[in-house]
Amino acid sequence: MQTSPIPATHSFKLKLDDRRRPTLPANLLKEAGIDGTLTVLVAYSDKKGRIILEDPDAALNSLREQIAAGMTESGFSGPIEDQLYLNRAEDSRIEVDAE
Repeated sequence: MQTSPIPATHSFKLKLDDRRRPTLPANLLKEAGIDGTLTVLVAYSDKKGRIILEDPDAALNSLREQIAAGMTESGFSGPIEDQLYLNRAEDSRIEVDAE
């Protein structure tokens, strides 16, 4: 999942230890709205020299928003499972075994 970078209001210098692990300043976490007690983040690269760290809940919410927007754009308004079943039924590459 890749989102457009939002301009930072502050910049923070991070130091990496000998194992390349950064220490994230409390003010950076606060500005990002990330709970300072969180111990797991989702990380990905935008392939433009940036590494994005994201709260897993925020990443999941972003994915949900993207799915909802895609469903709205395609005109589908039912449960996503129905759309997945329709897509599978229409895909001639998938063989369904009759029980």
